Amino acid sequence: MLGLATAPDELIESPNYAASRVFASRARENGYAVSKVPMPIDWNFALRELRGEMKPFYTNTPR
Repeated sequence: MLGLATAPDELIESPNYAASRVFASRARENGYAVSKVPMPIDWNFALRELRGEMKPFYTNTPR
């Protein structure tokens, strides 16, 4: 069974998640607390996508 885990920093810091970083930055600038939401996902799959080992499914592709 999958346990709850938050997305690894390596994933959030990738170009694929630029929009998420901008959102978080603007939320903080306006006084809101920002935190990662634990999800039942095996984040290793998303990291493998970033390395080109798998076709994108979990991750967003940068435009």
